[in-house]
Amino acid sequence: MATSAGGDQQRVTVTIDANTGKCTPDPFHVSKSGKQHVVWVCNDPTAEFSVEFVGETPFTGNRFHKKSPSSGAVPDHVPAGGKLYKYNLTITRAGNAKTYDPNGQVDP
Repeated sequence: MATSAGGDQQRVTVTIDANTGKCTPDPFHVSKSGKQHVVWVCNDPTAEFSVEFVGETPFTGNRFHKKSPSSGAVPDHVPAGGKLYKYNLTITRAGNAKTYDPNGQVDP
């Protein structure tokens, strides 16, 4: 799990693989009490990506993308601990889109 020096930022790296694609870590863990937030980063500058939480979202918004990759902190009304939040990750390279379904979790 990669965090910033201040420990206030949980980074989820979107790793592009031509065959499989993946999110690292999966699931991500973000600390509610630590006011952490997720930042999706793609290691391929030519690829576009979008993240969309399906159903419930642990953040204020449910859609993030290359130009707006930060989730913001977990709102007070979201419970911490145990629940996995599923999201769709769509990676587009050279006009071809692939969708994956990683998870995230809010910890206390």
